[in-house]
Amino acid sequence: MSPVVFVPIFEILKSFYFFADVDRMSSDGGLPALLNGDIVDVAAVQRRAWLGLSCWPLHRRLAWELVLGVASPLAASRSLQSRRLVGEYCAQLAKWREAATVDDLTASPVGRKSDGTSPNSSGRGSLGVDGAVVGIVQTTSGNSSVPSLSFDSSTDVFVANEELAIIKQIRKDVPRSTGGMAALAHSRSQTLLERVLFVWALRHPACGYVQGMNDLAVPFVCVVIADELRMPPEDLFSTKCHGDALVSTIPADAWEARIEPAVYWMTSRFIERLQDNFTGNQRGAHRMVADLEAIVKAADPSLWKSIVTVSDVPFALFSFRWINCLLQRELSFAPALRLMDTYVADEIPVVSFHPYVCAAFLLRFRPLVLAHARDLGTLLPVLQNLPTQSWAVRDVDELVASAFVLSHRHPIN
Repeated sequence: MSPVVFVPIFEILKSFYFFADVDRMSSDGGLPALLNGDIVDVAAVQRRAWLGLSCWPLHRRLAWELVLGVASPLAASRSLQSRRLVGEYCAQLAKWREAATVDDLTASPVGRKSDGTSPNSSGRGSLGVDGAVVGIVQTTSGNSSVPSLSFDSSTDVFVANEELAIIKQIRKDVPRSTGGMAALAHSRSQTLLERVLFVWALRHPACGYVQGMNDLAVPFVCVVIADELRMPPEDLFSTKCHGDALVSTIPADAWEARIEPAVYWMTSRFIERLQDNFTGNQRGAHRMVADLEAIVKAADPSLWKSIVTVSDVPFALFSFRWINCLLQRELSFAPALRLMDTYVADEIPVVSFHPYVCAAFLLRFRPLVLAHARDLGTLLPVLQNLPTQSWAVRDVDELVASAFVLSHRHPIN
């Protein structure tokens, strides 16, 4: 069977009813005009975001916040809602900070060594801005009112055992998320990402922190920091940009007052859509892997046979990372951000659409896969490292278009 034909995204999508106003949006000033209204049509923003926001990088943050319900569609109410969410987030931080200063532990302030310096000069040891660490919280499994404590030498504080395990895992994962981007490797950016993930885990005990969440949080970190600097995120987080120097210019009070709460709420609202991927036995992720295999088998039986039968490679072995990280590890920053536009928009729910995107992704490399389909040892390394280094935003436009076609040709019940 011939592979899926990749066609321009607008030629396919504009013919469907929920994209009927794309031309009107373009002629009326596009996304900026839509966002500047007194009352924003969130459904229209959602449709536009699904098609990609790379043409309007300075408007991406507000568009994402509106679609995720973090920002109010009423311009007059937006600042009030923002203050409410910031207050709610900071109240949670204050509660956990108070829990950390128990009995005689107050002699060593949370997040600071006894000499007042930051506990880790590299910036990786602290979960707080300017050294403020989210400390112990009540354990979720026991009935005792006193948490079981362990000493964390990297922060000089006592934390509950469960929270200590979360902190350690987050600190392993966050440095791997930089992708060679200096702005993201900056200690403030790393601290921000650590703390957002930690707070998420504490507020969602049924889910906690699971590897892969760090990859899903990175786009929100990048978009909010870039917006604070009024720069396109594709420029600030380019591997060619000395973004660490620019991040250093952000005022200290801006991190907790504006940046961190915005990142947290967007990340939280987004991951909540995918919680089945991270709870229990990750049944949501396994279901999507099964859907991916079913789509490929229906769309291109010969490709499926070459992978599963000829090469004896189970789909889960190479695609679980694609599913769990939404292909963020497979793409460079600008294409990955473009794909997140579609997933944040959720015009077609991400849990339903993502397997089709992964199928289109695999079909895109059909010749390469077939050329290496001999055995597991030969094919698996190829599938785990498909060559996307030269991909641009346009490639993701085509990927989304092809996935959309697949979803109509091979619907999954």
